[in-house]
Amino acid sequence: MDELEVSIREQIKVICADGTYKIGKLLRVDTDVIIINPGRLLTMNKRDISSVYTKSFGSDWRLAVLPAPLKIDGSQLKDFFFKASISTYASGASPEALEELPNAERYFWCDYADGKRYEYRDTYFSVGNGRSFGFTIISFDKELVWWMRYGGQCIEKYVDEQKTTAFLKKALLKAYKEKLFLGGRGEIKYVEGNLIYRNLVGTSEFESFKGREIITRISSPELVFYHDYEGGVVKK
Repeated sequence: MDELEVSIREQIKVICADGTYKIGKLLRVDTDVIIINPGRLLTMNKRDISSVYTKSFGSDWRLAVLPAPLKIDGSQLKDFFFKASISTYASGASPEALEELPNAERYFWCDYADGKRYEYRDTYFSVGNGRSFGFTIISFDKELVWWMRYGGQCIEKYVDEQKTTAFLKKALLKAYKEKLFLGGRGEIKYVEGNLIYRNLVGTSEFESFKGREIITRISSPELVFYHDYEGGVVKK
C-alpha cells in the first residue's frame, strides 16, 4: 500500500482504544508490518491495513496508518460530475432497483483519472403522493469527496407526474451539457410548452451550494413541482 512506503524506523502513530496515543517505530516493511511501542509488539499483514482505524489488537490497541492527504483536482472532479450527470438520471437511462431499500432506485457511473477511480452514485426514493427524495455522492480512490441531497414533491393535483419528470430531466440535461453548475441542478430558467422550470439558487459554488428548483405552468401560477437541495465538497 502507498501509505506504507516509508523508511525503516519512521515514526507512526498508534491509537489506544481510549483515544490516547503513543508514537511507535516502524521496524520492517515487507510481508508484515512490525511496530514496537513501550511494552507492546504489534504485527499485521500489509494487506489488512487501511487508511483508517480498522484493525484491533487485543482489547486496548488499534493501529492507524496515517496516509498523505488525498489530493483532488477540483476541475477534474467537476468535469466528472458533468459526465456522470449526463449519463444517468437526466439522460433517461434506466436505474437499478435496490432490493435492500424499499422504493429506492440508483444510478451508478464510474471513470478513471490519473490511474484512480471516480465513482458516482445517485440514489432516490419515491414514497407516494408524488413525494421523492434522494442523495448523490462522488467518491475518488474509495474516499467520499462530494455530496448532494434533494427532496420535494410533484403535486399531482395540477400536473401529470410523468410529464413533469420528463420535463425536469430536459432542464437538468441542458445545464449539464453546457457544463453550467448552478447548485448541481438546471439553468435559472427553462421553458418548454406550458411548463416553466426555475432554479432558485441560494449559493451555487461547487464546493458548497443550496437552493430550490420549482416547476410551474405558464397558464397559472400554482406550484406543480419542487425540490430543495444542498451539498458540496466533503471537508477533511
